Amino acid sequence: MPVVHIVLVKVKQAVLSNGFDELKAKCETLKDLPIAASKAKEIKWGPPAYPGRNEGYNWGEYPNCSRTLPGCSLHVSAHLRKM
Repeated sequence: MPVVHIVLVKVKQAVLSNGFDELKAKCETLKDLPIAASKAKEIKWGPPAYPGRNEGYNWGEYPNCSRTLPGCSLHVSAHLRKM
C-alpha cells in the first residue's frame, strides 16, 4: 500500500500577500530532486487536507511514496527552509 507522507508548512502573511506564486512555483520544482523522483509517484501541494487539524499550518506537501513504511524516506523540509 502506498504511503502519503504529509508535510505541513506555515507560509507567512507577507509571502501570501506578495510572492506566493513564486513560492508555489519553487515548490513544484522539488519533484525534480533525485530523492523525490526515485521515491514519490507524485507530489501535490495545496492547503491542508484536514481543516481544523492543521494547527495554524496553511500549506502542505502531499507526496505519494512508491514504497511502504519504513522504506518511505522522502523528506524535503530541509529544501523548503532554503526557499
